[in-house]
Parts: sequence; structure tokens; C-alpha cells
Amino acid sequence: DDDPPDRYGSSRTMTVPMAGRQERTLRRPIEASGVGIHTGAHCGVCIEPAAAGTGISFTDGRSAFALSPDRLVDGCRCTALGADGWTVMTVEHLLAALLGMGIDNATVQVDGPEIPILDGSARDWARLLRGAGVVSQNRRAEEIWLEEPVAVTSGNSCAVAVPDTCLRLTCVTDYDHPLLGVQAATRKIGRGVFERDLAPARTFAMHHEVQALLDAGLARGGDLGNALIVFEDRFSDALRVPQECLMHKMLDLLGDLAVLGVRLRAHVTAVRPGHAVNARLVGRLAAASAGNRPG
Repeated sequence: DDDPPDRYGSSRTMTVPMAGRQERTLRRPIEASGVGIHTGAHCGVCIEPAAAGTGISFTDGRSAFALSPDRLVDGCRCTALGADGWTVMTVEHLLAALLGMGIDNATVQVDGPEIPILDGSARDWARLLRGAGVVSQNRRAEEIWLEEPVAVTSGNSCAVAVPDTCLRLTCVTDYDHPLLGVQAATRKIGRGVFERDLAPARTFAMHHEVQALLDAGLARGGDLGNALIVFEDRFSDALRVPQECLMHKMLDLLGDLAVLGVRLRAHVTAVRPGHAVNARLVGRLAAASAGNRPG
């Protein structure tokens, strides 16, 4: 149940019901609050169970929208969604947790301009979702299968999705830094892998970038409690998981893929991943499957 099966079952690029897999929602609501890492504003979130077939939706009590790629807006170093003049920033860690923990339907009530950063990772979201419990619903979950590769570039970043029997992510990072250098890892995404390897990985910044972020009006809520700072010869804290910075990039990639609004069976490889190239890939995947949904 924790990890998707490795088996082939489709030869078309289309959205289809998942074999043997019912949609899921939370058993009970969860709440969290804290600072928004970019705005520094106090932000709160209440995540409630939702009916089968409704997907993930966001509301501030006045406006509401369902999660989909056409809700992406420019977030500047984060993933942001918006509609009707309302934007919510920094959704990627929460979305990664919902996808990683197997939640298909939920209503996210947001109080503030951002999703709270909490400790800079998705660990607290995973704990809250696990504590709330998960219930199966009377509807087969949908997913996107690929027939052929989809590839995109953005600046010096690139990403490609190829057919696979589950969701598998490969990330390659390349930093001109003695502690990081070139790193690469592959993970088959399931709840166990998510909680162990991805969820604990914190957002990070190079020490020399911090002032530039502040000058740009960003990271106003950042501190050593919600971000890992990479100095020339050390990290600001002990690493929670091996290759924590790389694992955080994979966490962000998972959260950005969640914007598709349905599950994906593909092996996604991202080289120098970032929100811009991730969003471009999501747009291409959505376009590739839009005309092939069963009617």
C-alpha cells in the first residue's frame, strides 16, 4: 500500500482510472499555522476532507479554485497558485505531502498570503496527515500514463518524463560548491520513501545568497529554524538525511508535479531542477493528456 506496484497496464497517453486503487481523503481535518518564509506574514491552514472526485481545492473563504496547471502563477523562487485576484504562495511542500501521503481529495483553507513554512520541510505536514488518518472513497483514482517521452528546458535546467509503471523521480544537482558539487539520486515514490527520504529535507540557501534574497523582498520569514544555510565549509545544522539539499529539490519537484491534479505514472528526470522548469514540464504533461481523457 505504501509503494505503487511495478507493472505495465497501458500503452496510451491518457488519464485513466488506477487499477485497484480507490481515491482517498483525510479521516478528520488538520490545522497548522506559522510564518510565511517569503512574506514574513503569519499564515494559517486548515485541511478538510473532501468528497470523491473533487480533487485538491484551495479557498480563502471568498475565492476558491481547484488545483490544476492553469492556476499556476509566477511565484519567484516558490510555487504559487491563483484565481480571481487571489494568490497563495509556497504551496509546494504541502502539495508534495498530499501526493506523497496518498491524499486525492481535500479542501485547503488558507488564511494569509502563503502556506506556512513550518520547519522548512514537509515533515510536519506528513506527521499531521498520518495522524489524521486516511479513508478510501467509492471512486477509482485517475492517473496519467505516457506513451512517449516529454521533455522541456528552462535556462540551464532540463526535465524529461518517460513512460514507467509508477512515479519515479531522478534529480541531478550541480553546484559550484565544495560541500555539494554534482549529486544525483533516484527514488520510486510511495508513502514510505516519502516520509523517510523526502519529507524531512529542508529548504536551503547558500550563505552568499541570503542578503540578495532579502534585498529582493524575499525570505523575510526565513531563519535558522526553517532553512538550512550552506556555508563555504559547513552547514548551519546537522543534515537530517543524506544529500539533504538534493532531497529537497526532489521534494519540490514532487510538489510541483502534484499541480497536475491527478497522479502520474512516469519516470521524471530533472537536471538542475527548479520551479520554472518543473512548471514547464507540468504544462507539457497536462497538454499531452488533455486530449486523451476517457469520455
